Amino acid sequence: MLQHVAAFEWRYQVKSPVFWVGCLIFFLLTFGSVTVDQIQIGGKGNVNVNSPFAILQTLAIMSLFATFIVVAMVANVVIRDDETGFAPILRATSIGKFSYLVGRFAGAVGAALLAMDALGAGPDAGKVLRVGLRRAPDAAALAPVHFEVGSNIVA
Repeated sequence: MLQHVAAFEWRYQVKSPVFWVGCLIFFLLTFGSVTVDQIQIGGKGNVNVNSPFAILQTLAIMSLFATFIVVAMVANVVIRDDETGFAPILRATSIGKFSYLVGRFAGAVGAALLAMDALGAGPDAGKVLRVGLRRAPDAAALAPVHFEVGSNIVA
């Protein structure tokens, strides 16, 4: 029963407009910090914009802002059933309190982690674009970047 509740909550959160706006904001800000020189997240100094230090600094700063967007996404999980009048129906079914609460939590956390994945996708897409703008976009120039993007997604 826990997996059914978690799957329902995950689907509910992924269909929410707040989820997609949060993903778009995360992606565009981190993408812009790598591709556009006027957008700086953190003090870059004399460090290349796609260096590990700069990307970690960008992700650390953006994860602080992610806290607020994730809270806005999942804040209604706690009181949604009581507000809609569905809570008495849920309490009358055979679903246990543990399965219900942990399932809701797991689904909301899964959606929040998916939204925070856009933080890492932005710099990866920015690296591909930045390499393509600086050199002729032949296969030899982009091959190491594509391999690196794929390894970041798997890792």
